[in-house]
Amino acid sequence: KYCMGNSFRGNRKAEVGNWITLEPGVPLEMEVILGEVPGGEFSAMLVVEEEGVEYERNRQGGPILPMFTTAEPASDLIDEILKHLVEGEAGISNCPVFCDYKTGSNALAGNAGESTPPDTPATSDDDADTKMRTWVGLGGDILEAGYLTTVGGKVVLETAKGRQKKVPLAELSAADQAYVELLNPPKFNIDFSKQSSQRIPDPGPYNNDAAIRVLDYVFGAKLKQTSSGSYNHGLRIEFFAIGAETGGDRYILLDRQESTFIPTKENERSHSFRGKSVELLDYVTDSQRRGEKYSGFLITVTDERGIIIAYNASNDWFFENLENLKRLPVGRYMDKTCSRVHPTSPKSNRY
Repeated sequence: KYCMGNSFRGNRKAEVGNWITLEPGVPLEMEVILGEVPGGEFSAMLVVEEEGVEYERNRQGGPILPMFTTAEPASDLIDEILKHLVEGEAGISNCPVFCDYKTGSNALAGNAGESTPPDTPATSDDDADTKMRTWVGLGGDILEAGYLTTVGGKVVLETAKGRQKKVPLAELSAADQAYVELLNPPKFNIDFSKQSSQRIPDPGPYNNDAAIRVLDYVFGAKLKQTSSGSYNHGLRIEFFAIGAETGGDRYILLDRQESTFIPTKENERSHSFRGKSVELLDYVTDSQRRGEKYSGFLITVTDERGIIIAYNASNDWFFENLENLKRLPVGRYMDKTCSRVHPTSPKSNRY
């Protein structure tokens, strides 16, 4: 018997079976029996030891044996294991895979819900506004110039020789008027909303820790045009709701939603939308507070060109690492660069 690190689970010992020999193509029957008293907490693990292999030792001097696996565990599965696995109780990397057949497309080999997102929209670039282009007037006049600004209904252009020319916006072609309008998006008030409610499930008769709290959050975003003038172009609004571990230093992408709209008189140049309910847990296990909590948000507004024209963020580093954030699947963990990481494991408090 090996002593495991988490003394408050089971009998603090690993039950060791007899040595077996596995041969390619030869099936071997295996029986695993588990039992528990209903209520409270229950956990079990199945690990393997290869004869002659030296393993890292835990705090009690026992070997940190690898998990029994029949396929390479996906990152999503490893996340769920690490959330509850005390460090030193079992190995979850470089585990032997017991599989003597090809499974083809194996769902466990990938990460459910993870996909490559479209390229991150570019942010507004003032230098791009001044690039030379062909302007066409309603009368057919053509001018090669770069855009500088719009003043009093007139477009200020600059030729390659540095000469400035003011042209009434109404005298330009429809395409040029649309181009100028995109270069001068309206100002918006961007708000993030969160609503929460609390549930406390029945802990059962054998749980001596504090009751689990379940917090149900609904996140949303609202956009309201604050400047005057019309803007007849579609906008894409996207929000990211960010959480943080309780008892760790990792962050979590709780929710990500997007919506589109065109500011008009009919919608009062305002738009709001919400996501579905997101469940966060707050609990105590072996005197450690664990779970998740709300941390912050990011809202971006992108125009038809794919350029972010406005944003609002509770933390600057959310927007600074937007490219990484857009790659992260909802529900997964990240560091302060918005790069995916695994969750923090609970500490060993008893041994």
